[in-house]
Amino acid sequence: MTVRSRILLPLAFFFGAVWINAALSVPAILAKFRTVDMPYHSENLNAREKAMVNKLVEANRLLDDVYWRQSDMAGMQLYETTPDKALQSVLMIMGGPAVCRRARDAAGP
Repeated sequence: MTVRSRILLPLAFFFGAVWINAALSVPAILAKFRTVDMPYHSENLNAREKAMVNKLVEANRLLDDVYWRQSDMAGMQLYETTPDKALQSVLMIMGGPAVCRRARDAAGP
């Protein structure tokens, strides 16, 4: 991680939290993000390196699951059970207790 990313990443989370707390509009939030293709080129990797990449992906998913379980089980349940794909996307992009609490409040009973 570079010095620049060490500074910018916490700022992004801070301003993201302030921004999401201001008003929750799922379409407005999604409009601020764009889809970026991140192709995986494995043709130059040997079998061991491909297995290593797969393990890293699995580890990332497990860490994500641990984060959700430790920070906000109700938010995780909302993410897993909502039929609203746009809301799911927002929760995945900016998930966390504050965001999930606002999303639950906006979704109503």
